[in-house]
Amino acid sequence: MLDLLSNPELMRNVRAQLRPGRMLTAAGVCAALSLTVGYAMYDSNPRNSDWAKYYMLIVLGAQVVALSLGGALACLQSVAREKELNTFDFQRVTRLTPLELAIGKLFGAPALAYFASLCLLPAALFGGLMWGARPSLVLAAYAMLVLGSLVVHALALMISMLLTRGLSTGGALLLLWVLGMGSIPDMGILEMGALSPVVALGLAGQTSWTATGAGAGGWILMDTFYGMRVHHVAALTVLYFSFLAWILLALVRNLKRDPGVYELYSPRQAFALALYVNFLLIGFFKWEGNSPLGAQEALLGLNVMMFFALGLALLYNRDQVRRRLRTQGDSAAGWVAASWPSPYVVAGMVVVGAAVIAAVSASPLMAKSGPGGAATWDTGLAAYRVAFIGLWLGRDILFLQWMNLTRVRRPLILGFLYLLVFYSCVMILVAALDPGPASRPLASVFLPFAVFGLQAGEWTAHANAWVFMLLLQAALCMGFTVLQHGKLAELSQPAVHAPAD
Repeated sequence: MLDLLSNPELMRNVRAQLRPGRMLTAAGVCAALSLTVGYAMYDSNPRNSDWAKYYMLIVLGAQVVALSLGGALACLQSVAREKELNTFDFQRVTRLTPLELAIGKLFGAPALAYFASLCLLPAALFGGLMWGARPSLVLAAYAMLVLGSLVVHALALMISMLLTRGLSTGGALLLLWVLGMGSIPDMGILEMGALSPVVALGLAGQTSWTATGAGAGGWILMDTFYGMRVHHVAALTVLYFSFLAWILLALVRNLKRDPGVYELYSPRQAFALALYVNFLLIGFFKWEGNSPLGAQEALLGLNVMMFFALGLALLYNRDQVRRRLRTQGDSAAGWVAASWPSPYVVAGMVVVGAAVIAAVSASPLMAKSGPGGAATWDTGLAAYRVAFIGLWLGRDILFLQWMNLTRVRRPLILGFLYLLVFYSCVMILVAALDPGPASRPLASVFLPFAVFGLQAGEWTAHANAWVFMLLLQAALCMGFTVLQHGKLAELSQPAVHAPAD
């Protein structure tokens, strides 16, 4: 604790955020809103204690917004603002370790958000006392609020570290999307409650720890993990600490590096993260209401997004490639290097896909008969889906890696734009032409996610055509590997300087 309070980066941020004028303004606004809202709610129904419950939840909701969203936006500006002011390089050369610098920013940047939440605390406790809230549940609600906000702040700090000038709005939108998705209970495919700090509202509004299903207002209080019933507070505590550790690992690896050579995770760490996330997804997956192939589709769909994100985290830019060429020589320009990072993406997808097939085969769905059970399961089709999706991801990641080595401004953004235009045009054409089962394999080369809708009957009738398209996907991967090999050969050539006149 003493080491934390003596952290120079923390002290610098606290002094900047908690100036007397700012603190006085924040305290005045919080006091005025608390008194006004409290009096209005009490006056509407003074004889019913429910006014106090909803008053507590309103104030707690304001704390959730202030701490999770307001603090996250402050962290989002933490590193990006330093880069804009050209002061970030001075921080990178200080004696602070990467962990000390990360901790200083993590707790210092949202200092004003913590202060505002603290100013609202008396009003929330007053409402809970007047209503008769259970103290242990209120304490658990605030623990989830603080822990969840820490994870969101760390994620915002990592995004801020990766942002380049002019992309702050995109980072804020990404952060809002993550918070929004995390606030949806179970998301329709997981047997667990909301993941974001908004879960504090559901906890504080309960009267018992022993709820076995959804609490009042639809808040899920009990999760199912590999068939075991686990209280949502226990599950969230483990998830918050584990993901905070993963994000801090990325921050510590990169925060004091040159931005041109950022690498969020090593390949082994990225692979381990993918396995850990899939361990959680399969454990919390909602099997009820799915068919075996439908369950595989849902789990593979989540893995497409995850492995695409991990593939992006492993991409090299021109500076990183030049650095590898200087340190590793010709091996950094060979064919193995030219296929980067598709081997990790494809191999990871195959390993995880095999685990998904094993999980589905051992799931309760296989005990059912009829359309929703084992009668619709085809192991060959399931394996084909995994291979096809793995090659598809490898193809697109190879394209983005090749684009990232081209000499254009913001090549990765341009690569995303090309992919967006390509898939948009293809989807419009496929919708207009409406290919039949015989033509659908060919269409899948241009629109690979059509393989998610492939059913056992169509697979059996056109298996040869689908296998040929799988080989064509592999050929496209090889084509992008050849293109990247050419870029590596170009970068490995020594620079030629024109002779002076």
